[in-house]
Amino acid sequence: MEVRGEVFLPLAGFEKLNAERKSAGEEMFANPRNAAAGSLKQLDPKIVAKRPLDSSSYGIGTPNSDRCVPAANPTKAADSEIGAPNSQIELLNF
Repeated sequence: MEVRGEVFLPLAGFEKLNAERKSAGEEMFANPRNAAAGSLKQLDPKIVAKRPLDSSSYGIGTPNSDRCVPAANPTKAADSEIGAPNSQIELLNF
């Protein structure tokens, strides 16, 4: 089973991250999308943990399958139990 969703970097977090990088003399990120994608490619989990990433799930599926249980079912219940956000968009893939 896999939880399907998106990982993103909210604008406020992106601006804070870039300010920290500028202060440290590091290269700043071009945009939140690239910063989030680059964060997920990091090999050091300590670096990833320091980045203000957020996520939104939209369904539960199985690996190597196009089928997806819509977010109106188990993921919204599971997300609310652990306090995680979820997408307001409901996908129906049959």
